[in-house]
Amino acid sequence: KDESLERGVYKPGETMHLTAIVRDKNAKAPRPMPVTLVAVRPDEGHGGRVYDYALSATAMTGTWRVRVYADPKAPAIGEKAILVEDFVPERLDMTLEPEAPALASDEARFIAVKGRYLYGPPAANLAIEGEVLVRQRSQGLEAWKGFRFGLEDEKLSPQRKELDGSLKTNDKGEARIPVELPPLPQSTRLLEAQVALRLREPSGRSIERTIVLPVERREPMIGLKPLFDPREAGDGKTLEFEVIMLGPDGKRIASNTLNWQLKRIEHRWQWYSRDGSWNYEGVKTERKLRDGKLSVRADKSARIAVPIEWGRYKLEVSAEGRNGPVTTVLFSSGWWAADNADSPEALDIALDKAKYKTGETARLTINGLGAGKALVTVVGRGLLSTREIEVKGRGTTVDLMVTEDWGTGVYVTATLYRPLDEKLKRMPSRSLGLKWVEIDRETRSIKVTLAAPDKLSGSGRLRVPVKLEGLSPGEDARLVVSAVDVGILNLTRFEAPDPQKFFYSQRKLPAEIRDLYGRLIDGMRAQRGKLRQGGDSDTNTAMKIEGSPQVEKPVALFSGLVRPDDNGNAVVEFDLPPFNGTVRLSAVAWSAVKLGSSKTDVVVREPVALLVSGPRFMTLGDEVRLVVDLHNVDGKAGPYKVSLVSVPGPDTKGEAATVTAREVALKAGERKLESIMLKAERIGLMHYEVRVAGPEGIALTRPLTYAVKPPSGDIRRMTVATLNPNGKMTLSADLLADVLPEKARLSLSVGPAIGIDLVGLLLSLDRYPYGCAEQTTSRAMPLVYLNDLARIAGLGEDKAVKARVQGAIERVLEMQASSGAFGVWGPRDADMWLTAYVTDFLTRAKEAGFTVPQKPLSLALDRLQNAVNTAGELESGGEDIAYALYVLARNGRAPVGELRYNVDTRLDKFGSALAKTQLGAALAMLGDKARAQKAFKAAIAELEVTDDQSSRSDYGSKLRDGAALITLASETSMVRSESVGLRQVLTKAIAARSHVSTQEQAWMLLAARALIEDAKDATATINGRSHKGPLFRSLEPKDLKAGPITIANTSSRSSQVVVTVTGDAATPEPAIAKGFKIVREYYTLDGKPFDLASASGGKAELKQNQRLVAVLRIEAEGDERTGRLLLVDRLPAGLEIENPRLVDSASIKSLPWLKDAMQPAHTEFRDDRFVAAFDLFPKKNGEEKAGKLVMAYMVRAVTPGIYLHPAATIEDMYRPERFARTAAGRLEVKAME
Repeated sequence: KDESLERGVYKPGETMHLTAIVRDKNAKAPRPMPVTLVAVRPDEGHGGRVYDYALSATAMTGTWRVRVYADPKAPAIGEKAILVEDFVPERLDMTLEPEAPALASDEARFIAVKGRYLYGPPAANLAIEGEVLVRQRSQGLEAWKGFRFGLEDEKLSPQRKELDGSLKTNDKGEARIPVELPPLPQSTRLLEAQVALRLREPSGRSIERTIVLPVERREPMIGLKPLFDPREAGDGKTLEFEVIMLGPDGKRIASNTLNWQLKRIEHRWQWYSRDGSWNYEGVKTERKLRDGKLSVRADKSARIAVPIEWGRYKLEVSAEGRNGPVTTVLFSSGWWAADNADSPEALDIALDKAKYKTGETARLTINGLGAGKALVTVVGRGLLSTREIEVKGRGTTVDLMVTEDWGTGVYVTATLYRPLDEKLKRMPSRSLGLKWVEIDRETRSIKVTLAAPDKLSGSGRLRVPVKLEGLSPGEDARLVVSAVDVGILNLTRFEAPDPQKFFYSQRKLPAEIRDLYGRLIDGMRAQRGKLRQGGDSDTNTAMKIEGSPQVEKPVALFSGLVRPDDNGNAVVEFDLPPFNGTVRLSAVAWSAVKLGSSKTDVVVREPVALLVSGPRFMTLGDEVRLVVDLHNVDGKAGPYKVSLVSVPGPDTKGEAATVTAREVALKAGERKLESIMLKAERIGLMHYEVRVAGPEGIALTRPLTYAVKPPSGDIRRMTVATLNPNGKMTLSADLLADVLPEKARLSLSVGPAIGIDLVGLLLSLDRYPYGCAEQTTSRAMPLVYLNDLARIAGLGEDKAVKARVQGAIERVLEMQASSGAFGVWGPRDADMWLTAYVTDFLTRAKEAGFTVPQKPLSLALDRLQNAVNTAGELESGGEDIAYALYVLARNGRAPVGELRYNVDTRLDKFGSALAKTQLGAALAMLGDKARAQKAFKAAIAELEVTDDQSSRSDYGSKLRDGAALITLASETSMVRSESVGLRQVLTKAIAARSHVSTQEQAWMLLAARALIEDAKDATATINGRSHKGPLFRSLEPKDLKAGPITIANTSSRSSQVVVTVTGDAATPEPAIAKGFKIVREYYTLDGKPFDLASASGGKAELKQNQRLVAVLRIEAEGDERTGRLLLVDRLPAGLEIENPRLVDSASIKSLPWLKDAMQPAHTEFRDDRFVAAFDLFPKKNGEEKAGKLVMAYMVRAVTPGIYLHPAATIEDMYRPERFARTAAGRLEVKAME
């Protein structure tokens, strides 16, 4: 099965268009059959389907995979990797052509560069930057396959050097770039150099292209090749090696002064005690076993034969002299993995033609070294035929009829068996030959012609006539066409879909060939025979990951399924947005038995090419320089009016207003850059249009949409107070004085129940922006009951709640592994407590009438059942088991005996109040009230002594456990006599907290449902107006500007008042350290500290196009070393992250000075921030032992202007009182000259 997409990168919120073509073993459409595509909906067509999948705006970035199943229970029949990232399309293209086949260490070699704008003209007078990275070659010499060169265990750190940054392209967009290598340490290994060159756009961004070239050696080299199969290198064997000598030019030379040594490698471990703790370190020793001398000739290699026993060995061959060449090979005898060796037991076979048609005869010639019998087989998707023939020597032929079941190609194998010959002292042997037989694809192909224009003047409608040739009369076909900006495709080197290549090209041998000849005992030599060679190797190349946001709308259009007429003609039309660049048209066509594809490029260009450059977002108060690039390619000379106009958004009302306007004189062919200053004066979406009007009615428009961010993160201040009978409280506008009015909200909750801020919690459900499985579930679980809660709180019904819950269900199911378990950031690293939590949400959603797919729910329940069955004897903890039992009970699948045993014999072993509560709730649902009562009372006692001083692996806290206890007790009608005491315990827990986690918010909202009933008789007044029952209000700044609001308690008992202020801070908040220390530093790419004072609260300047490495160092204070941590480093809008998933040279792995960076559980490289999440509960990487974290990423100064440099933050997601924040500063990006 072949899948294709119209491009390789998508932004969250966009729609992916997947075309899947399914074929049987003969590359024909299968009979009608169900096809399962994970997370998508189907359409129709002859063995092909078109699916649209809309990514949510909060979709996780990184590599997504789409899998297609013919049988959902069987392995996928096809898979496609897709990259979802924030991105900006390229505007330039560049090619690299080396002038020499290799680079030299002692002189500069040149690379020819040619650049162009994607709308046609050469990229004239643009700066070029780059670097060269020298590293050990991953492959040997192509001309000497199998030979090793140099010391195999020698390690060379990559050596990096910046190239001359003063170079520019000429008027033709061309340049010769000298490449000088960095000083290289002495090395015996083959080296290669990766040259990364970047062509700078006038916007400050750049495009990058890379090329890898070998590094010339100036000294001779010794080549050493093992001549054995490592799997046969057993105890008592004699192993052979081939030795050659090469000159600096790679050609053979003679040497009479070579020495060799065979050494045995032994490992042992040295134990030692330090500070009362035992540790160990490995010690490796080498012991020489044999040595000798040898000579090699220029026309003949030498051989070394060494007998071995079980163990690990090193063979070293060196030339005499102090600095002579040396090569080593490490190998093992025994059960060790190693590379396969070449083999002399290959059988030479040949075919008389390169390709065949069905019905023709294929003639196979066998060139055996002697007489014997040959078994000739034809292998397709299975074994198609076998034939035994006599072979008398070279030139034996056999005719094979090409039949329909040969499909698109088969393998023909010939195995020649030769009998024992005692006179010649020759053992029985066999040799194997293998050939791919290609079936002519012409009769299976559709010729697709796209009759699009080479150039389109301006945006508008692109009409594409399509012609399909090669269809039989009456043969039905389907077609899809895409039109995508080449600047998007180039980000990931995306290749146009080619189903013919996928289905008709040579495949990996689909069968294994086995026999017992490798086990035969050679009676002449008392050794086992050796199987030296099998079939063709798998030569699949690595999958190219393709793939992803913008101020301007990207050009990425898709036709959907098109049915051509009876003559194979169709017309596809695309409405192009305002655009200058190249659009690539890609078409895929298919019928029941044929496939076809085509592509062509269309240059889209207005008479005056208009490009607008600016930041990807802005922060309140930023002053930004927009660059308007005007290139009069085809327009008339004369005055052109350029204006920036503020326009209302699609969902807002208002009038357009001109921000600035000016007149620009343009000559024919002239290109000018105009700067426009823009200030971000309010948060939210700001909509603009750049308009250009010129001679002969030229009228150009570029719509721009900027998201303006607040200067600081969310504020959430909560005050809990007791209002005695007849007591009063006054709320004034001062409460919101430091909060931006656009998003400021004040929520008020008054009642005799515990101080749960129902309104504030409801409003904050969507404020946490990072969608791991726990946070998604914590936001979504209360949504199941949202409208009930909203009515109580007086907020009105949320009509979109069904879609929100369904979206959350789909979101969490994306993070389910095939085992049924769920991981925090995806299917990997499954977490059993989290699996129970997500399954609890899915169960509650299903009970409330939401659509929950049964298969993933059953998988999750099966996984929980398995966890319970394999739990073993419990000594402590057990939080995941208790939750699993509760969820199984809620679904009618709980093992009653296991539940009763846990409560009767080991209730005290369970480590949290929530775990004991869940055991009680499970038993209550099963009708065992006595044991349920016992478990609930144990939970209450546990809650009273719960300590909140450390992080917990079950995401919990005393507040969470108390809220969950109240919730489950209410749902099961248990421990009603303890309700007053429970409320008091929980009230104290709430009052002691300044922040709450998503987990706590979820359970507090569920607890609120249970507690509202207690407040139904309360009375109060608000500004003199009487109110009965619990009082909830959500207030905006305008409500308080009219005057203070006074609340009076008119009931006979005390009430809890909870006042919560939420919103965005109007000014940056100061640096703070509570449980963590965080330091943000910047370095040059060669590791030198760079004083960027804005990173720590000061002012700083950067030049446009400067690249730096941002390094964040986090240290935990005190003894706490565990937790689930979230690091967020917000960017100044003038900087952009160099995403290593899109830019090869942006990987910090290439920086040898940065050794201590950690591997997080999840990372995101976004337009406005860098995000890294760490799970410090599993014993990974030593993070929890060291108490320190280091993260780094690469940034570039792009857009000139004056920007807020926001703070970086670190927080424990489930103990929000543990957090730290750097200071915010001010950064100016200076325009390049």
